[in-house]
Amino acid sequence: GELRYDSRPLAALQGLDKNGRVIYLGTFSKVLFPALRMGYVVLPPALVTPFIQAKSLVDRGAPTLTQAAIADFITEGHFERHLRHLRNAYGKRQQVLIDALTNHLPSNVSFSTTPAGLHVMLYLPPYCDEAALIRQAAKVGVGVYAGAKYHLAKPAPPSILLGFSGLSEADIEEGVRRLGAIL
Repeated sequence: GELRYDSRPLAALQGLDKNGRVIYLGTFSKVLFPALRMGYVVLPPALVTPFIQAKSLVDRGAPTLTQAAIADFITEGHFERHLRHLRNAYGKRQQVLIDALTNHLPSNVSFSTTPAGLHVMLYLPPYCDEAALIRQAAKVGVGVYAGAKYHLAKPAPPSILLGFSGLSEADIEEGVRRLGAIL
Protein backbone atom coordinates (compact mmCIF):
# COMPACT_ATOMS: atom_id res chain seq x y z
CA GLY A 1 0.00 0.00 0.00
CA GLU A 2 2.29 2.79 1.20
CA LEU A 3 5.23 2.00 -1.07
CA ARG A 4 3.86 2.80 -4.52
CA TYR A 5 6.20 4.84 -6.72
CA ASP A 6 4.33 5.95 -9.83
CA SER A 7 1.17 7.39 -8.32
CA ARG A 8 -0.80 7.71 -5.14
CA PRO A 9 -1.26 4.50 -3.15
CA LEU A 10 -4.18 2.37 -4.29
CA ALA A 11 -7.40 2.75 -2.34
CA ALA A 12 -7.83 0.12 0.35
CA LEU A 13 -10.56 -2.46 -0.18
CA GLN A 14 -11.81 -1.57 3.29
CA GLY A 15 -12.65 1.94 2.08
CA LEU A 16 -15.06 0.46 -0.47
CA ASP A 17 -16.80 -1.80 2.05
CA LYS A 18 -20.44 -0.78 2.53
CA ASN A 19 -21.40 -3.76 4.70
CA GLY A 20 -18.76 -3.72 7.44
CA ARG A 21 -17.14 -7.00 6.39
CA VAL A 22 -13.58 -5.94 5.60
CA ILE A 23 -10.76 -5.75 8.14
CA TYR A 24 -7.76 -3.57 7.26
CA LEU A 25 -4.40 -4.66 8.68
CA GLY A 26 -1.08 -2.86 8.47
CA THR A 27 2.37 -2.77 9.99
CA PHE A 28 4.98 -0.15 10.72
CA SER A 29 7.84 -2.66 10.42
CA LYS A 30 8.55 -2.10 6.71
CA VAL A 31 8.12 1.68 6.68
CA LEU A 32 9.67 2.68 10.02
CA PHE A 33 12.00 -0.02 11.30
CA PRO A 34 11.69 -3.81 11.63
CA ALA A 35 12.39 -3.96 15.36
CA LEU A 36 9.29 -1.88 16.08
CA ARG A 37 7.06 -4.95 15.61
CA MET A 38 3.89 -2.89 15.78
CA GLY A 39 0.88 -3.08 13.53
CA TYR A 40 -2.61 -1.68 13.38
CA VAL A 41 -6.13 -2.83 12.61
CA VAL A 42 -9.09 -0.86 11.26
CA LEU A 43 -12.24 -2.78 12.12
CA PRO A 44 -15.92 -2.49 11.34
CA PRO A 45 -17.67 -1.22 14.51
CA ALA A 46 -19.35 -4.58 15.14
CA LEU A 47 -15.96 -6.31 15.41
CA VAL A 48 -14.18 -3.91 17.77
CA THR A 49 -15.31 -5.50 21.06
CA PRO A 50 -14.80 -9.13 19.95
CA PHE A 51 -11.38 -8.21 18.57
CA ILE A 52 -10.31 -6.51 21.80
CA GLN A 53 -11.45 -9.55 23.77
CA ALA A 54 -9.60 -11.98 21.50
CA LYS A 55 -6.46 -9.82 21.43
CA SER A 56 -6.36 -9.70 25.24
CA LEU A 57 -6.08 -13.49 25.28
CA VAL A 58 -3.01 -13.41 23.04
CA ASP A 59 -0.98 -10.58 24.60
CA ARG A 60 -1.29 -7.33 26.49
CA GLY A 61 -0.50 -5.18 23.48
CA ALA A 62 2.39 -2.94 22.55
CA PRO A 63 4.05 -0.80 25.23
CA THR A 64 2.00 2.31 25.95
CA LEU A 65 4.95 4.67 25.53
CA THR A 66 5.74 3.22 22.09
CA GLN A 67 2.11 3.56 21.04
CA ALA A 68 2.05 7.19 22.22
CA ALA A 69 5.28 7.98 20.36
CA ILE A 70 3.93 6.49 17.12
CA ALA A 71 0.63 8.35 17.57
CA ASP A 72 2.50 11.65 17.98
CA PHE A 73 4.71 10.83 15.00
CA ILE A 74 1.59 10.37 12.87
CA THR A 75 -0.48 13.31 14.16
CA GLU A 76 2.43 15.75 13.83
CA GLY A 77 2.79 14.86 10.13
CA HIS A 78 6.17 13.16 10.43
CA PHE A 79 4.87 9.81 9.18
CA GLU A 80 3.55 11.25 5.89
CA ARG A 81 6.84 13.11 5.31
CA HIS A 82 8.76 9.94 6.08
CA LEU A 83 6.62 7.96 3.60
CA ARG A 84 7.25 10.57 0.88
CA HIS A 85 10.99 10.26 1.53
CA LEU A 86 10.81 6.44 1.36
CA ARG A 87 8.78 6.51 -1.85
CA ASN A 88 11.34 8.80 -3.44
CA ALA A 89 14.39 6.81 -2.26
CA TYR A 90 12.96 3.35 -2.97
CA GLY A 91 11.47 4.49 -6.28
CA LYS A 92 14.93 5.61 -7.43
CA ARG A 93 16.50 2.34 -6.28
CA GLN A 94 13.84 0.32 -8.04
CA GLN A 95 14.43 2.26 -11.26
CA VAL A 96 18.19 1.71 -10.96
CA LEU A 97 17.49 -2.02 -10.53
CA ILE A 98 15.18 -2.14 -13.56
CA ASP A 99 17.69 -0.21 -15.69
CA ALA A 100 20.52 -2.50 -14.56
CA LEU A 101 18.46 -5.63 -15.28
CA THR A 102 17.69 -4.29 -18.75
CA ASN A 103 21.35 -3.49 -19.43
CA HIS A 104 23.13 -6.49 -17.87
CA LEU A 105 20.88 -9.54 -18.22
CA PRO A 106 20.42 -11.78 -21.25
CA SER A 107 17.24 -11.25 -23.29
CA ASN A 108 15.78 -14.63 -22.24
CA VAL A 109 15.45 -13.39 -18.64
CA SER A 110 12.41 -11.27 -17.83
CA PHE A 111 11.29 -9.47 -14.68
CA SER A 112 8.29 -7.87 -13.06
CA THR A 113 7.99 -4.10 -13.23
CA THR A 114 5.31 -3.34 -10.66
CA PRO A 115 5.95 0.23 -9.44
CA ALA A 116 5.59 -0.74 -5.79
CA GLY A 117 7.15 -2.86 -3.08
CA LEU A 118 10.72 -3.62 -2.16
CA HIS A 119 11.50 -6.54 -4.49
CA VAL A 120 11.55 -7.47 -8.17
CA MET A 121 10.91 -11.04 -9.39
CA LEU A 122 13.30 -12.29 -12.05
CA TYR A 123 11.92 -15.02 -14.36
CA LEU A 124 14.61 -17.39 -15.61
CA PRO A 125 14.69 -19.61 -18.72
CA PRO A 126 12.98 -23.00 -18.17
CA TYR A 127 16.29 -24.87 -18.29
CA CYS A 128 17.83 -22.74 -15.52
CA ASP A 129 18.50 -24.43 -12.18
CA GLU A 130 17.21 -21.96 -9.60
CA ALA A 131 19.08 -23.50 -6.64
CA ALA A 132 22.39 -23.62 -8.56
CA LEU A 133 21.99 -19.99 -9.61
CA ILE A 134 21.37 -18.94 -6.01
CA ARG A 135 24.58 -20.73 -4.95
CA GLN A 136 26.56 -19.12 -7.79
CA ALA A 137 25.15 -15.70 -6.93
CA ALA A 138 26.23 -16.13 -3.31
CA LYS A 139 29.76 -17.02 -4.46
CA VAL A 140 30.00 -13.68 -6.28
CA GLY A 141 28.57 -11.77 -3.32
CA VAL A 142 24.97 -11.37 -4.52
CA GLY A 143 22.14 -12.41 -2.22
CA VAL A 144 18.91 -13.50 -3.90
CA TYR A 145 15.86 -15.47 -2.78
CA ALA A 146 14.34 -18.58 -4.33
CA GLY A 147 11.30 -17.56 -6.34
CA ALA A 148 9.64 -20.96 -5.88
CA LYS A 149 8.63 -19.94 -2.35
CA TYR A 150 6.48 -17.15 -3.79
CA HIS A 151 4.55 -19.10 -6.45
CA LEU A 152 1.31 -20.96 -5.83
CA ALA A 153 1.70 -23.13 -8.93
CA LYS A 154 3.92 -26.17 -8.44
CA PRO A 155 6.31 -26.81 -9.94
CA ALA A 156 7.04 -23.12 -9.93
CA PRO A 157 8.79 -21.59 -12.92
CA PRO A 158 12.49 -20.94 -12.24
CA SER A 159 12.74 -17.48 -10.72
CA ILE A 160 14.58 -15.47 -8.11
CA LEU A 161 13.51 -12.55 -5.98
CA LEU A 162 15.77 -9.50 -5.79
CA GLY A 163 15.50 -7.04 -2.92
CA PHE A 164 16.67 -3.46 -3.24
CA SER A 165 15.62 -1.56 -0.12
CA GLY A 166 18.82 -2.00 1.87
CA LEU A 167 21.26 -1.37 -0.98
CA SER A 168 22.82 1.76 -2.43
CA GLU A 169 22.25 2.53 -6.09
CA ALA A 170 25.90 1.66 -6.81
CA ASP A 171 25.55 -1.70 -5.01
CA ILE A 172 22.39 -2.49 -7.00
CA GLU A 173 24.16 -1.77 -10.29
CA GLU A 174 27.21 -3.85 -9.31
CA GLY A 175 25.12 -6.75 -8.00
CA VAL A 176 23.11 -6.98 -11.22
CA ARG A 177 26.31 -6.76 -13.28
CA ARG A 178 27.68 -9.75 -11.31
CA LEU A 179 24.40 -11.63 -11.66
CA GLY A 180 24.38 -11.00 -15.41
CA ALA A 181 27.90 -12.41 -15.68
CA ILE A 182 26.82 -15.78 -14.24
CA LEU A 183 23.55 -16.10 -16.15
